[in-house]
Order: sequence, then structure tokens, then C-alpha cells
Amino acid sequence: MRKLSLYILQVGLVASIFACSESETLIDQIEGSPNVAGFVDRSINISGIADGTEYTNQVPLWITGPSTDGLSGDYSLTIEVDPSSTAIEGTHFRIDNKSATLSAGKNLTDLFTIVMLTEGIETPLETAPVLKLMVSAVSGSGNVVASGAPLTVNMLYLCPSDLAAAYQVTIVRNDGNVYSYSDVIESTGPGQYRGVSVGHWAPGSIGGTPGFDFVDVCNVITVPEQNLVNLYSNLVYQGGDSYVDPVTGNLHIEYYVSFAAGDRKYVADYVKL
Repeated sequence: MRKLSLYILQVGLVASIFACSESETLIDQIEGSPNVAGFVDRSINISGIADGTEYTNQVPLWITGPSTDGLSGDYSLTIEVDPSSTAIEGTHFRIDNKSATLSAGKNLTDLFTIVMLTEGIETPLETAPVLKLMVSAVSGSGNVVASGAPLTVNMLYLCPSDLAAAYQVTIVRNDGNVYSYSDVIESTGPGQYRGVSVGHWAPGSIGGTPGFDFVDVCNVITVPEQNLVNLYSNLVYQGGDSYVDPVTGNLHIEYYVSFAAGDRKYVADYVKL
């Protein structure tokens, strides 16, 4: 019995040492992995009315990783257009400077400028051009590499859009319940809007930023994935055909709100007051 107990003790000790060794090896591997220079976002939308205007957009770059605290000096990044892009340089976009400098003295961040071109573009387009950008090279001291992960830029060419107004909205939930609220939709950018109602909640009743963001591209409405009232982890996202009635100016928007027990669909009809 004593031999068995001694054997079990020895096995436990070896397992404990092995686990400790494994943990230290993993920590060493994490700490020794390189810092990565790239775009903060993976996908963004940029939009503009196709009337000849040039729209300047800035997207953030950063260096992130396990040892950024030890980095010093400046880091030069080279940005390339991925050949899989469907957006055409000189037609849909212009990039005046395909490099960026990130400084340790400025939190290893910088902004990269993309100019959206609209001259000669006839809307509506069948499909939105897509620009893909990636950091292909980085120079500077320390353990920093280019991420190589692309930033996908969806270029939305808009028809003239003027949806900012007061509405009466009727919302039907997928269980048949019906809700009605007064809503005011405001413009947040070219073709971009936000009202004050979302789901079955009365406007302003659950805190956060009331309503949800949506985009109008030539009378076709899309609801980009977003957090509920910019506060909760529940997601609001596109739920079906959504559009602007070109005659009345009324809106029909279908969207989902995610819940742990199952996502709920809402169909909202906005009647302009």
C-alpha cells in the first residue's frame, strides 16, 4: 500500500512539473511572438453621392502585440492594393500616399487616407466596388512584422438621399406582436441614417444610443451589423428586403436582434409625417 501511495505521489509530482513546464513554454512563445502592423478594422463602408464630389476617408493603422511596450522610435509601413480588389484606382479611388509612419511617441497609431472618386460614376451600380488594402512591409527596430491581413473597403455609390424626417413607425415582431412609436430619423453622413426606435423597446427606454444605423443606397436599405443601442452585446443586423418607396418616401426595414434564446426578427414600416 505504501508503494502504491508513493507511486501515485511520484506520478502527480511529474505531472505537476510537466504542466508547469508546458505553461512556461507557452508564455515564452507568446512573449516571443512578433508584434503586428496592420489596419485596426477588417471591413468598413465608405459612401458618397455620385455627383463628382471627392470624399476623403481616414482609416486607422496600429501596431499591436505582446511586446509593444518595448518598442521605440518610428516604424514605416508600406500599403498595397490587393489584386483581388474590384475597385479601380483612378476611377473609384485615389491614394496619394501608400505609406504611413507609426511612432512609439504617438501610441503606435496613424491614419491612412483613401479618397473616394465619384466623377463619371452613374448610379445605381449593380454591385459596389470593393477595395482591399494590406500592409505589405514594415521597417523599424524591434520585433514587428506586417500583418498581411486585408482591410476590405466597400465603396457605396449613392443616389441623392433625403430620409431625415419625422415618421410614425409600426413594428411587427416575428411572434406577431405589434408596436407603434413616433420616430425621428437623422442623417449621420452621406446616405447614412439613424432613428430612435429599435425592436420592441420604446425609444430611449433601454439606455445607450437609441435606434440603429442604416444605409440608403439608391433606395435599397442595408442594416450593418452593430451592437444593440451601441451598448449591449446583442447584435442588430439585416433581416430581409429593406427599401425606400420612391413615390411616398416611406421606409420598409427588416432586421434581426440577437438573443441567447433565439434571434427575433422585426419588420418596421415608417410612414413620413
